[in-house]
Amino acid sequence: MRLLTVIITILLCLNVNAGEVEDNLKILDEEFEKFPQYVARRQQKVDSLTAIVDKAATTEARYEACKQLLRMYHHFQIDSAFHVAWQCDRLAHEMKDNNRIAESRIFLALLNAQEADPHRPFRILDSINVNSLSPQLKGEYYGSYTDICNMMMQYMSDYKMQMGFAKKLSTVRDSAVHYNPDNWLIAADLLFFKGEYKAAIDLVERKLADGHHDDEAGIAYNFLARIYEQLQNREMQEICLTKSAIADIRNGVREYKSLMDLALLLHEDGDYERAFRFMNQSLVDAQASNSRMRKIQIGRQAPMIAEAFEAQTQRTLRLGRMFNIAVVIFALVLAAGILLLIRKNRQLKSTRVALDDSNHKLKVANQKLADMNSKLTLANTELTAKNTEQAEQNDILAASNEVRRKYLVHVLRLYMEIINRMEKFRSNLSKVASKRNFDELYQAVREGRNIDEELEMSYAAFDEAFLHIYPNFVDQFNSLLQPDKQIQLKEGERLSTDLRIFALLRIGITDSAEVANYLRCSFSTVYNYRTKMRNRAINRDTFEDDVMHIQ
Repeated sequence: MRLLTVIITILLCLNVNAGEVEDNLKILDEEFEKFPQYVARRQQKVDSLTAIVDKAATTEARYEACKQLLRMYHHFQIDSAFHVAWQCDRLAHEMKDNNRIAESRIFLALLNAQEADPHRPFRILDSINVNSLSPQLKGEYYGSYTDICNMMMQYMSDYKMQMGFAKKLSTVRDSAVHYNPDNWLIAADLLFFKGEYKAAIDLVERKLADGHHDDEAGIAYNFLARIYEQLQNREMQEICLTKSAIADIRNGVREYKSLMDLALLLHEDGDYERAFRFMNQSLVDAQASNSRMRKIQIGRQAPMIAEAFEAQTQRTLRLGRMFNIAVVIFALVLAAGILLLIRKNRQLKSTRVALDDSNHKLKVANQKLADMNSKLTLANTELTAKNTEQAEQNDILAASNEVRRKYLVHVLRLYMEIINRMEKFRSNLSKVASKRNFDELYQAVREGRNIDEELEMSYAAFDEAFLHIYPNFVDQFNSLLQPDKQIQLKEGERLSTDLRIFALLRIGITDSAEVANYLRCSFSTVYNYRTKMRNRAINRDTFEDDVMHIQ
């Protein structure tokens, strides 16, 4: 009896949570429609602060106004935030105020983290002499250090790099708590790290309940979602992500994570329409805010949701075709009925005795026919509207696929830009070495990274992203080759060099010189690979065109 009571209680709780999830999603849908108004309101605040900056009479007043403007641009427009941060840095140097110089550098470190740079934020922070800072600024320093570590741990997919950032985080977490005794998010993060999930949840919910932290509500609910994810409480995780997304929308921010995470959960729940709409809005806002980190994160996940939405659309199309068939059958039955009525009418004309009765029946039949024609016209109108709607959905889906391809190219070019910077770094090392300045050389080497390692990580990231979009590429590619000349990958290898060349061709990079540049090899090497592979193809004349049609 007691066991039955426990089971019933659990089921009731699940039903309550499920209802709360849907209620919050409906609120999010309503706020979603008002998002342009919230963005406009935030833009008005930005314009007001910009006017204050322009009218500032002193350097100190201008600095303080710029600092407020920077906080308003944060999570709204990264390019403008960078511009204001550099303006703060310049003003701080003009005042020769070391604390303000350090404060502006902390801002720049946070912005570089949002640009998905895993090294520059820490180089900026490590360049600051912490011991010379005021206690309040030390709190901002260590608080920003923990925020950047947490961002990088969530952004990086490489486990080894995640552990590296976790190690950095463990060295500053206690200092962050010590110098930020009133910062409840930092205190809650420490409780989360210690595994005291209940205490962390209670602390955050108490602070949210007092209503004085509306600007931080999005971050707070996102933090609660992380805890519930750790506790494997799916319903509460979804509720907190929804509340976080609502808070982000109401605050008019365009650089966020909760809406994207919520889209992934809704995709798993089978709510493909909402998932596609939320992910598409996340992509639009990431572009508007110019947040490179969010663009990359969305680029990893958007194709999966777009494919699911496409599958749902295809199911809708099939239902539409079935409805069309039913309408055709109905029309045939209607035509047969009309023919039958005509025949009866001719039979009735054979006798004048039953003419009045025949006319009466014919009028009744004509009325029924008119009603049926009216219904058929209505059905045809509805079908036309559905076909129009379906065509619009197909256009949206086509645009989504084009975005998917463009962002894969964008990610690849981003990685090659990193490698080019590393090569430039190697050139600088050579110049330093030629001057025999060994101290400077040793310092530069310590801060540098191995180019080959970056190259391998770039290829691995490309392979993972490409195979996520085209999971059957290797099998379909081998099907184009002669059976005895198919490619056999090594153990643990995702794509070989020759497969990677044709993967680049598949996403639209057909110029051999550009392919050679991406793969860091010579033009002749790419040409030889392409020629050799055509010779191994079943149909060498159409081989590369067949590769372009691999799904």
